[in-house]
Amino acid sequence: MKAVAEVSESTKAEAVAAVQRQCQEEVASLQAILKDSISSYEAQITALKQERQQQQQDCEEKERELGRLKQLLSRAYPLDSLEKQMEKVGIGMASLLPWDLEGC
Repeated sequence: MKAVAEVSESTKAEAVAAVQRQCQEEVASLQAILKDSISSYEAQITALKQERQQQQQDCEEKERELGRLKQLLSRAYPLDSLEKQMEKVGIGMASLLPWDLEGC
């Protein structure tokens, strides 16, 4: 009877050890998957940051170009620019003229 109990305990211990090994292998596998996922996401984040930085640089460059073109346009058509500025402050061209344009 004692021998049967010892064999039974030994079998239980082996089964527990096997389950522990299996759990450790699964944990190691999950850790490897997690590590790969983290590396992949870090690479994606780095790429997205670089893309965002490039887009910001492109935007700044386009804003500078737009400013330059607006400046050239205002030099080429100074009256249009003046008229727009006057419209902003609420002064129409007709109110500046002392004579009646309809009579011309």
